[in-house]
Amino acid sequence: MPLPTMSLRAPLEHHQLIRDIATALRTRPELADVLRAVLQTQHDCIAQRDTDVLQTIFERLEHGQEFSRRIMAFAENINERVKALEQSAGTHEETGAANHPR
Repeated sequence: MPLPTMSLRAPLEHHQLIRDIATALRTRPELADVLRAVLQTQHDCIAQRDTDVLQTIFERLEHGQEFSRRIMAFAENINERVKALEQSAGTHEETGAANHPR
């Protein structure tokens, strides 16, 4: 009984590799478990690497957010100091004008 066929889209450079894998699986069906294990291991490693990359991105985002909070606190501090200086200068002008009539 002939085996069923299937159609697969893959880059041209992988066609021979796919044919070789199909031939090996057809002649040695026990290779399916080995191949599946290899592919699963590779998938798990890729998933782990993706997780590592995401963790790095999350850490950078957290650092960026912390930096933004510090900058905002610094800017607010400067703003409060400027307002205090402006109020102090206004008070001195009023006091100075009263003490030194023209």
